[in-house]
Amino acid sequence: MLDKLVETILNFIQLFKFWDVLQPWEEGIRVRLGKYPEPVKVLEAGFHWIIPFTIDVIHTVSIARQATELGSQTITTLDDKCIVLEAVLTYEIEDIEKALFKVGDEISAVKERIQSIIRNEIVKTNFNEINSEALEESINDKSKKEGNKWGIKVVSVSIKSLGKITSIRLINQ
Repeated sequence: MLDKLVETILNFIQLFKFWDVLQPWEEGIRVRLGKYPEPVKVLEAGFHWIIPFTIDVIHTVSIARQATELGSQTITTLDDKCIVLEAVLTYEIEDIEKALFKVGDEISAVKERIQSIIRNEIVKTNFNEINSEALEESINDKSKKEGNKWGIKVVSVSIKSLGKITSIRLINQ
C-alpha cells in the first residue's frame, strides 16, 4: 500500500520536471503535443529543457554498437544438404528519425529481413561453399543495404554456428 502511495507521489512530481538529460550513448527527438517538429532536430547527449506536464516528451534510442542473435534457421542448400545455422548481427542506429518514427520495431524488422537474406544466399550455395568469404561478403553487402532502409547501420552479419542435420518430417493424419 505504501509503495503505491510513494509511486503515485513520484509520478506526480515527474509532471513538473522541466528538463531531461540524455546519456552519452543516447540520441533523442523531442515530440511536442504528439507531433515532432519539421525539420526534425536530433538531440545529442546532455541537458535539454522541456515543457512539463508531458507537453514535451523526448524519445531516445541507444546509438552504441550492439550485437544480437538472429536465431536458428533450418535451410536446405543447393546440393540438398539440410543445415541449421545461427548468425549474429552487429549494428548501430544511424538514422534516429527512421528508427523511431518510420518503423514500429526496427531491430525485429531488420533481423527478419537479414534472416531472409541469409536463406536466399544459402539456397543458392553448395554445402562446401558455405564458409567462403564470397558468401559472407554477399550476405553482409545485402544486409547493409537493407539496414539503411530502416535507419540502421549494419556493421556485420556473421554465422555463429553451422551444422549439417538430418531432417525427418512426420505427418499426422
